[in-house]
Amino acid sequence: MEWPSGAKPLSFKKALVSYLEDPEQPKDINDLRSLPVRLEELRGEEPTAWDNALELLANTCRNPKWREPVEKSGLLHYYLDNLDPDALPATSSTQLLRAIGNGVADRDESRSVTLPFLKNIAACLRKETLQTVALSVLYNTCLGYQPAQKEAAGLRLDRDLTKLLDDDNPMVSQVCELLAWITNELPEDGLEGSEDCLEAIIRYTASCEEWEDFKSIIAAASVYLQDPTIQKKLLLSDGFEQIISLLKKKTDQLAVLKHSMSEEEHKSFEEDLRIATGLVMNNLATITASDDFPRKYSLESRLIAEQGEWLAEGHPILQTCACILLGNLAISDETNIKMVQEMQWHIPTINILKTRSDRTLLFLAAGYLRHLAQPKENVETVSDADAIPVCAALLSQKQPELDFEIAAIFRRLTNHSFNNTAKLVHHEEAMEKLLAATSATRTAFEVGRLLVVMSRRLREAEGARRQQETTELWDRLFSHRDIVKPLLLMVKQEQVPVLAAEAWFGLGLMAADQQGARIIADAFRDEEAFAQLESALTGENEANKGNSSTLVHLLAPHAEDDELKAKFEGLAKQSQTISN
Repeated sequence: MEWPSGAKPLSFKKALVSYLEDPEQPKDINDLRSLPVRLEELRGEEPTAWDNALELLANTCRNPKWREPVEKSGLLHYYLDNLDPDALPATSSTQLLRAIGNGVADRDESRSVTLPFLKNIAACLRKETLQTVALSVLYNTCLGYQPAQKEAAGLRLDRDLTKLLDDDNPMVSQVCELLAWITNELPEDGLEGSEDCLEAIIRYTASCEEWEDFKSIIAAASVYLQDPTIQKKLLLSDGFEQIISLLKKKTDQLAVLKHSMSEEEHKSFEEDLRIATGLVMNNLATITASDDFPRKYSLESRLIAEQGEWLAEGHPILQTCACILLGNLAISDETNIKMVQEMQWHIPTINILKTRSDRTLLFLAAGYLRHLAQPKENVETVSDADAIPVCAALLSQKQPELDFEIAAIFRRLTNHSFNNTAKLVHHEEAMEKLLAATSATRTAFEVGRLLVVMSRRLREAEGARRQQETTELWDRLFSHRDIVKPLLLMVKQEQVPVLAAEAWFGLGLMAADQQGARIIADAFRDEEAFAQLESALTGENEANKGNSSTLVHLLAPHAEDDELKAKFEGLAKQSQTISN
């Protein structure tokens, strides 16, 4: 098609309208390829007519069938190349933006053309009269298209977007979504100087009532909070307390929000809530793990006292927050003793383990209880609050991370207490489930360490003339088929020598009981385990050498198989020669 010259605005407009309104068009991309030249002529002749032509073209691209021809003909490139908000009148920039935004909608090939020009679109955000349409263009360009999101992140468009977070902004939902997409593409080492962005998000969050917007800005905030400099500044300013306050405020709004949802909507909401609050909690965990946290917040501070209240009566989200903060504050025996003996915070923590079902919350509460059970002074107090049966019940969930924490709690509760050792031995179901959980290596080692502690307590009780009672407890302990398995796993690993030495010592404690000696001797039929015993006996590690020598002498008289007995006796003689 031969377009009229731009020097004849009326003829050109008539031809353009006729072409664009023809339902059979576009037929030939070449028709559109010649348009930019005529548009430039029109622009020089009559700028207002140029604006009108751009408006016609922008309106046409609302129809998806025009988007491919507009991109392939170079017309989209023409719009982008001419967009200059500092040089053009606002009316011209507006129509160029509209033409671009409609041209790239739902088409990645068209979006790719915008990438070198994204900074021109971004510049329009800084012009108040262009903000709304520029946001629409950015939204259409970035929606589901990661290359544009990455390009926008490289330009740090998040800094411009956070300035637009305002309830009075009719496009605030698009701002929030764009922020989430763009910040997700920011590199970890490129967050420096983003404090203003985070502060803007915190300010807006206080008034944000739309759940979808809240999800988006929480995702954006979580990215900025990964920066160590921001974390430090946040903790040392009032920003950290603002986040905690916002968490409480948003949690209080949940009941109203849930009430308006259908059952299906509620399920989706719960999953979104888990993800969003998980981002917040991860950041809180990182921030409060720093040395600055206990230096700034004492047990007597209002923030920490509030966490104690949340622990007892809060929503699960607030209880999760409390377990994180209090757990990271519980770094010394002195603090832990106060938390138990004065604050009595072990009671609501155990109640969480008894009544809640959220996996993350249970894991964090168990981790916190592990700290509280560490000091000798707390052991009986924590145990008296039913810690052992409550924790034992959680082993039925078969969660590896939680199993480890439960084993760690039990190790601390038995470490200074024969009574707790007896309670755990009598809880045969708990012992069986602990031994079943040893398929996870980390848990296996913790269970093994627990067995060493329990064996110590039983041996000490024998020395205190409680022979009859301890004999019954040993019998119960050795009734479990896999009782030796965790300790054998500990001696077979070579990465942590101290762990192996601890296991050899524990096996020796068990082998001092005749039944234990028979069970352990039988376990060393395993060639790998026997080779490990021989290696410990002849190796350079003095602790392993001494503990394994004691073990061999205990096992030799009780091996029920002649061949195995001879092997142990040979090792016993070898150890005697080495010691001499």
